[in-house]
Amino acid sequence: MSDRKPLKVSSGHDWNQVIKRWFVLVVFVAAGIAGWFYWQYSRLYLSTDDAYVGGNVVSISAQVPGKIARVYVSANQHVHAGEPLFDIDAGVYRLEVQKAQAQLVLAQQNEYQAVSAVQIARADLKQKEAEMVNAESMNRRDKTLAAENYISAEEMDNARTALIVAKTSVAAAKGQLTQAIDKLGQPDQRNAGVEVASAQLLKAKLDLSHIHVRAPCNGIVSNINLQPGSYVLPGESLFALIDDRDYWVDANFKETELAYLHKGEKAKVVLDTYPNLVIQGEVQSLSGGSGTAFSLLPPQNATGNWVKVTQRVPVRIRLLNQASAPSFQIGTTATVTVQLGSEHD
Repeated sequence: MSDRKPLKVSSGHDWNQVIKRWFVLVVFVAAGIAGWFYWQYSRLYLSTDDAYVGGNVVSISAQVPGKIARVYVSANQHVHAGEPLFDIDAGVYRLEVQKAQAQLVLAQQNEYQAVSAVQIARADLKQKEAEMVNAESMNRRDKTLAAENYISAEEMDNARTALIVAKTSVAAAKGQLTQAIDKLGQPDQRNAGVEVASAQLLKAKLDLSHIHVRAPCNGIVSNINLQPGSYVLPGESLFALIDDRDYWVDANFKETELAYLHKGEKAKVVLDTYPNLVIQGEVQSLSGGSGTAFSLLPPQNATGNWVKVTQRVPVRIRLLNQASAPSFQIGTTATVTVQLGSEHD
């Protein structure tokens, strides 16, 4: 018999163990490589999907009260600046303009009367001053005659009385002239009554112009429920106009990430509405407080039930190529990735 031992043939079970070991090793190596790449990526980029599209929303309201006569727009309609939105019934305001015009004419007539009154008062004053000069002359003459006993004491008293009456008449005439001038107004000023009537006419015309409400900017009409016949009040919000000239994205980054974010850094924005479209942007500003600080009911951490929660702070991203997107809807979500340190490129 031979002393050689028979060769062992590896079983399938052993090969499975080897494959499993290699597989685990490959997984660990791949995880390490992925972790290294993620660590490198996190040093260069910050990303968040807690981001929302924002825009300027103009609240449309009437400046004068009245009944809606006509509505020119409908929900979600795009309008250009200056296009009509709605009209308020003009009847009352046209009457106010006519009334103010009539009051202005009346005030002007009163001004003409005041001018005549001033002229009459000046003429009367000149007459009274002439009478006073004559009375003074008579009084001097009577004094001379009385000294030589050519006239009686009674005649002398009459001369003095006439002079006193003449001086009193002059003083009264001056007062009437002053009163007439005050009513007319100073030469470099308009009559007060005419000023008031003119202001009332301007206001009536301004109110009449406010019955035609036009779009203050280009935008999209939203949240409208306005019908002819509705009565509106000044300052009452009737609907919204979303200004389509400028949009932005508010990205809510964690407070622990803010130290790495700076104004001017480049950003990439992907809207959930258009997932295949990348919009270029840049960091415009960082908010002065977290989102909870401006909420209606901010948390009261001094109650004793305090649990530390990482806060998020809005970071405004300015969109550089807005025209690349078909449209924007404010309030929709987005994903923002900021390239750290890119503001110096």
